[in-house]
Amino acid sequence: LTAGSLLVAIVATTLGYFVCSGRSRPEIAIGGAIVGLGIGLMHFTGMRALIVAGTIKWDPTLVIVSIIVGIALASAATTVFHRLEDFRAIAAGAGLLTLGICGLHFIAMGAALIVPDPTVAVDGFSADASTLALAIAGLTVLVMVAGLAAAVIDRHTSQNSVERIRELVDAASEGIVIAADGVMINVNRRVAELCGSQADALIGKRVGGGLLEEMVIAPRAGCKTVEATLKTAHGQFIPVEVVCQPFRSGLRGNEVYAIRDLTERHRNEAKITHMAHHDALTDLPNRVLLAERLQQALIRAGSKGAVAVLCLDLDRFKEVNDALGHTVGDTLLKAVAGRLRSCVRDTDTIARMGGDEFVILQSAAAQPVDATSLAARIVEALSAPFVIEEHQMLVGASIGIALSPHDGAEPEQLLKNADIALYRAKSEGRGTYRFFEKGMDVRMQARRTLEIDLRKALVEAEFELYYQPIYDLERNALCGFEALLRWNHPQRGMVTPAEIIPLAEETGFIVPVGEWVLREACAEAAKWSNDLKIAVNLSPKQFRSRNLVQTVVNAIVASGLSPGRLELEITETILLHDSAATLETLRKLQNFGIRIALDDFGTGYSSLSYLRSFPFDKIKIDRSFINGLSDGSAEAVAIVRAMTQMGLSLGMSTTAEGVETAAQRDIVRAEGCTEVQGYLYSLPKPAHEIAKMIARDAAAEATVDTASAA
Repeated sequence: LTAGSLLVAIVATTLGYFVCSGRSRPEIAIGGAIVGLGIGLMHFTGMRALIVAGTIKWDPTLVIVSIIVGIALASAATTVFHRLEDFRAIAAGAGLLTLGICGLHFIAMGAALIVPDPTVAVDGFSADASTLALAIAGLTVLVMVAGLAAAVIDRHTSQNSVERIRELVDAASEGIVIAADGVMINVNRRVAELCGSQADALIGKRVGGGLLEEMVIAPRAGCKTVEATLKTAHGQFIPVEVVCQPFRSGLRGNEVYAIRDLTERHRNEAKITHMAHHDALTDLPNRVLLAERLQQALIRAGSKGAVAVLCLDLDRFKEVNDALGHTVGDTLLKAVAGRLRSCVRDTDTIARMGGDEFVILQSAAAQPVDATSLAARIVEALSAPFVIEEHQMLVGASIGIALSPHDGAEPEQLLKNADIALYRAKSEGRGTYRFFEKGMDVRMQARRTLEIDLRKALVEAEFELYYQPIYDLERNALCGFEALLRWNHPQRGMVTPAEIIPLAEETGFIVPVGEWVLREACAEAAKWSNDLKIAVNLSPKQFRSRNLVQTVVNAIVASGLSPGRLELEITETILLHDSAATLETLRKLQNFGIRIALDDFGTGYSSLSYLRSFPFDKIKIDRSFINGLSDGSAEAVAIVRAMTQMGLSLGMSTTAEGVETAAQRDIVRAEGCTEVQGYLYSLPKPAHEIAKMIARDAAAEATVDTASAA
């Protein structure tokens, strides 16, 4: 029994200190109580080993008191030992544990009463009961002190290790939580920062519910990664990623949670998602998001509801973009997006499809009334002037409307039909709106067929140049021709420039067509007498080609035409786009001997400063000013006079376009205009008729010269 009492002490002490290693306050107190209980069990087991000449009688009250004293003081010893630091922990813990052992033994000894019994025989060694009791108590103290010393050494070693680990853990960018059965027993600095509280305030709380909104249970083996929500001390919620796995500390199994703040990642993901579904310039939904919302709207509407799709295109955006540059154009698009937002409901969707094309989705509305009202509001809003970088501009808009399910039950069909209606609105004068009609699809197919045919026309040699004569008013004689494009379509017959040029500009096919015109016109002009010049129009897209100068030079060299006989006509919009580079290109052409004429003067966006910055050889007065002369308008006469006088003062010749009556010719001649062209003299003629016209004019001029000489 004596050996058994020692074994009881060792087992109880080991078990008690193991429970204390859990480090939570309840575990430390319970571990101390186990040690105290072990002391009591050891004492009473040892007392049972005593052989005395009598019977030991126990006082139950004192027995219970001794055990309570041992448990209480041992529990207090372990608690103080783990709460205090340095020498104070050792002194207080050892003192309380010694006091507990002594108190338990002395009270227990007081509870024992030995009643002599002559019938009990004691053989061999015997000792006084008090002496044995003191020996047992001493041995117990020795065991307990040895255990306490081991605990002190273990604690000192553990503290050093824990401090090193804590420094490393606190330096981590992720939050680290160590928990036992879901209760936090340690957290690092990052967790406290995320929660906005002190680390001590988190100890003892449950991970799920106390730290995280969701219950996150660590697996028995391996690790588990989940997304959860962390609630801060200020009531805010932070999205986090939690990696949890089992963690063994000595003999005890715990859980470790690594917590990563996902706020920035979610913000970046949201930003990427937004960018994938919105236009970068205007921040409006793009075609991807529009397709999703249109599909959802059609599903909600079903077969009985109506969804309206409005395709919108700015009427004069291209001119503004070409004239004032892309920066102004982009600013204009942002301003247009702002006005569109003011026209729609919160439930409507405005999407930018690219360029100056927008689409508006209108659902849960009374159709076609609401679509009509919305289209009218948009046309009115966009017809008001825009002022951007001190430039005032009028752009306007045309709108095509398609309604489900009548005009289509699928997103692609609705968008296609709204686009067809838009084309109809633009072809009927712009600045208006049109609803889709079934016949429109046929016309759109015809336009697309024409576009395909246009691309084949150059290869199939279907293009032809006509030439309109230009007359010198002073000599009243032919001085040159302007080359005008015609298209001999196999089925449609002769197609005019009014149909060819806009379509070629829109498709970008104007550049190869323009190069063909230049080569053909130079080759034809080379056949004429040397005093006749040829005028060729250059489009803005053709002028922006990097190979323009070389293309012109090649055409002249290949034809053998004198450079001074070639006159290139440009519009004012060309001058307003990257004016420095434009002027440099014009100077290169002029230095080569080519004449440069400013066409449609007075109708564009430019100021008179361009006439001063570049020495044009000619300005051409637009036919719109000449038409006013037929009405006897004093204003029209004044405008023509101002233009001709300006040209005269700058050393430039002037050509009046669109002269159709003798009265118009007489007025422009009287006002100082040097050249004219128009139906009064001749319609544009094909090349094979030009030779006859030249011969006829030469004969007439010779007759005049003969009469003058006579």
